[in-house]
Amino acid sequence: MLPLLHLALALPVLLAASASGRPPAPPSGSTDSELPALDGVLWPPSSMVRSAVSGVRSEYGVAVAVDSVGPDGAAWALVGAPRAAGGGRVRVHRRVGGGALRWPDAGRSLIARDRVRPGALLGAAVAIRGSLAAAGAPRAEGAGRVFVRRLGPRGPEGPTVELRPSPVRGGAVAFGAALALWEGPGGRARLAVGAPHSTVEVPGRGAVELAGEVHVFVRSGSSKWTLERILQAPLPRFAARFGTSVCFVGDHVVVGAPGDDRAGPGSGRVHVFGSTGASVLELGPPGIPASAPGARYGERVVALDGARFVAAAPGLAAVEAASITPAGDLVHDGLLSGSVLEGFGAAVAAGRGVLYVGEPRAGVGAHGRVAVFSRRAGGWHRAGSLHPIRPDAAGEFGASVAADGQLVLVGEPGDGGPCPPASADCGAGGATAFSG
Repeated sequence: MLPLLHLALALPVLLAASASGRPPAPPSGSTDSELPALDGVLWPPSSMVRSAVSGVRSEYGVAVAVDSVGPDGAAWALVGAPRAAGGGRVRVHRRVGGGALRWPDAGRSLIARDRVRPGALLGAAVAIRGSLAAAGAPRAEGAGRVFVRRLGPRGPEGPTVELRPSPVRGGAVAFGAALALWEGPGGRARLAVGAPHSTVEVPGRGAVELAGEVHVFVRSGSSKWTLERILQAPLPRFAARFGTSVCFVGDHVVVGAPGDDRAGPGSGRVHVFGSTGASVLELGPPGIPASAPGARYGERVVALDGARFVAAAPGLAAVEAASITPAGDLVHDGLLSGSVLEGFGAAVAAGRGVLYVGEPRAGVGAHGRVAVFSRRAGGWHRAGSLHPIRPDAAGEFGASVAADGQLVLVGEPGDGGPCPPASADCGAGGATAFSG
């Protein structure tokens, strides 16, 4: 069964290995020569493998992020393991240039273990941009926490900045369940943090539980982060879970609220906010159906470029691409569809003119795959699929996807690749990198 891939009324299941435990990798996890080729496998550390063998999975790979940083082949990747012992872990992997071993080890911890308590779910969401890396722990201290660190030539460095919701609305707000990070010149940076379980006070209506919020922080020059604003839906609704997903699109902030019920229970909605915080667009489920109960539109939102984004509706097995015009209007840019049974839309990532859509229940034994779409002749066309190098039943390849340029990282939290041969049901997890 898929781990918690969305925030329902309870927080979703947010959801390595020693060298001797690694199986030999086939030459490619792709079935099409025009698709990105296998670049390497990011295994969890041996402690997580031992835990999985004993029946306690860390869910390594349920959240991934990647950033390619230059023409020399260097890159950084984050892999979250929110169920790891001690409150969750986030591993930092660095890609070295050339050779067969491009991702050479099990990485380093982004955040020290003593920063969180058991059950914090550190690594439920991760983000990386330039020299900054962030990790969410949506159950830390009850309300949730976000941790931010700098990345240097040797890995994480400097102090760990801890952000928390302010003020706390409604107790367990799941602050850190979704993250979006932007870094610009001169030390400027912005961080959007989803808190989809927040209670929102509405004049004349009182407290609206699980309506959700997004906290936007800014940094200028130093490591000090300041709360800039708190975003809410123009019409907060019970259990809308506004803030389940978030991304920056130019000067706009796009926020998903998959529990919004205006087109039916759990139909979902996407909100687009301008630089002043005003809501400029509000979108319902794709295809404009009169009623779309259970569509969960907005469970994933991802930026395509400075003016375009995509929003997934896993309940409809649909992904919609849209553009924001300078006048603040919306232009529909295509609708992709797949199979609900295969989990189409559980994860979405955008590379250089390419969309990657997770299908973590696809294939024989439901080992999963990632559908690849390219934009040609004014539309989106399926170019093929990425597959796990070692298909595992319930491996959930495609439960998470991240892309930057031509580098793609696919999470597989149920992967048994790093496990000993006698532990077929171990499922320690992993992540596979592909590059074009």
